[in-house]
Amino acid sequence: MGGARRRERPAPLGAGPYGFVNGLELICSTLTAMAQRIKEPLSPDQFVERRTLTRYEVAAFESALNRAAKEADMQLFLEANPQILMQQLAVGVGAWVIPKQRLGSEHETDFLIAHEASGGLVWHAVELERPQARLFIKNGDASASLNHAIRQIEDWRDWLSHNRDYATRSRERAGLGLRDIDPRLSGLVVIGRGSDSDAQITRRRRALADAHRVVIETYDSLLSSARERLVAGQPDFARAANEVTRWQELSSLTDEPLPGPVREVLLTNIDPAKYSGSQEVAFYSMSEWTDEIPSAYNEFITEVERILARTESSLRSVRYFNPDHYLILTPLGYITSSQSDQIERAAEKLPVEYMLAALIYDA
Repeated sequence: MGGARRRERPAPLGAGPYGFVNGLELICSTLTAMAQRIKEPLSPDQFVERRTLTRYEVAAFESALNRAAKEADMQLFLEANPQILMQQLAVGVGAWVIPKQRLGSEHETDFLIAHEASGGLVWHAVELERPQARLFIKNGDASASLNHAIRQIEDWRDWLSHNRDYATRSRERAGLGLRDIDPRLSGLVVIGRGSDSDAQITRRRRALADAHRVVIETYDSLLSSARERLVAGQPDFARAANEVTRWQELSSLTDEPLPGPVREVLLTNIDPAKYSGSQEVAFYSMSEWTDEIPSAYNEFITEVERILARTESSLRSVRYFNPDHYLILTPLGYITSSQSDQIERAAEKLPVEYMLAALIYDA
């Protein structure tokens, strides 16, 4: 079956979202965000605190993207799920996300996003195009859709340069209330599907982005970034409960089935009685874990990877527990109940003992 596999090490225990230090940071950042919103004239209803995306949000984004027939479909989804957009921007503890901002009678933005910095608010303009739109045509020139998106952002900048006083003036003084907005604000264009694997196309996209001070991303790039930001590892029951609540909210927005709700938080075929009361040590001690996987486990690992790929999930890490000879698997992405059943059958067939730390969704 080949030699031993080397797998990347998972993050140390306590370094995740529920570690003590992270908890203090979250409290402090939340208090800071609250203080900022109290003093800011921007609408507090438009402030979105930065947080980790849930698996339901990522699954819903993928579902909406696959069904979207036009730009307006993605506009509605991202208005309801602004976290997807915020992950592309360095926005600190959070940002004000403003959809469909009128700029006089001439223009309407898809989104304006503002976050607090030491010198005041920093603004970003977002233009969405259809998921079906192409970035470049056959001769390598930018497509009409991409040129249109860039021109839109430049038109907004031009309007702001001529109407900055009106734009920054408070609403109480008959202005737009866009405090500190700069006509040179950065731009984000989201257009098309796929990824730029071709080096020449990547260079052209970067050159175009640099020339016009915009970031150009595909919807699939946003989806990939969202998947990467999912917290891997075993979540606790509070996280599971929160994700069930979020799943119920998202499922009401679509007629398509979403994976959920949570059925289990740990999938394992290890008998707890085996440890004779020392199960806690076996579950949490890292001193005997290794990323040198015996070749006898390769077939099972390959089968698990194949099963996870059906929901475009993957294995973030695989560790081996020496004393009792079992695997600790950490997936990235979600697992359906059907997939968990397939993994259980694969372990029975080989057989292998394992623990797989993940949320299991009924779907």
